[in-house]
Amino acid sequence: PTEVDYLLVTTVGDFQDYSETREFAALGKSASWRVVRLGLVGKIYDGKTGKLIESTNIPVEMRDQTENGANATKNGDLSDSLIQQVTFKAADLVAARVADVIYPARVLSKLDRTVTISRGEGSGVSTGQIWEVFALGEELIDPDTGASLGREELKVGQVRITRINPKTSQAEIISDTGIDKGAILRLP
Repeated sequence: PTEVDYLLVTTVGDFQDYSETREFAALGKSASWRVVRLGLVGKIYDGKTGKLIESTNIPVEMRDQTENGANATKNGDLSDSLIQQVTFKAADLVAARVADVIYPARVLSKLDRTVTISRGEGSGVSTGQIWEVFALGEELIDPDTGASLGREELKVGQVRITRINPKTSQAEIISDTGIDKGAILRLP
C-alpha cells in the first residue's frame, strides 16, 4: 500500500442553475441572465493519522448576461461554457486553499516597507488584496492526548499586494509589529 501525506475529499454541497430576467419598462428592454452557483466542501485529512486538518466551504457563482430577453440557456455552447467556467474557478479555489493549509504563504524578504511573499500568478493572489501576517510561536500540545495542535500564530501586521510575479508577489506593509522573514500570511 502507498502512503500519502494528505488526502483531499471534495463534495458538492450545492448546485443551482437558473435564469433571472429584469424588465426595464421605461426603456422597452429587458435583461436576462443565467446564474450557475456551485458550492464545494473540501476536507483535508492527514494521510498518516486520518485526522481532519481542515474543512472549508468554497462557493462560486457566475452569471452569463444577454440583452433583450435572449436567453443564454438556449445556446448549448454558452450553457456548457458557463458551467465549465464555474467548475474551473471552484477547482482553482480548492487548490489555492489546499496550498494555503499545507504550505501557507510566507514572507521571503523584507526591505523597508515592502515584503516579498511566496505566492505568485495563479495562486489566488491579486493586486490590492490585504493579507494578515503572523509570527509562529511555540508548538501547542494537547494536555490530555499529548497530540500536537500546531503552532501558535501571533498577528504581527497587515500587507497590501502591489505586484504579482510568476512565482512571488510584493506587498506594501500597512501595519507592522514584528513582521520578519518566515512569517506566514493569510487572507482574512
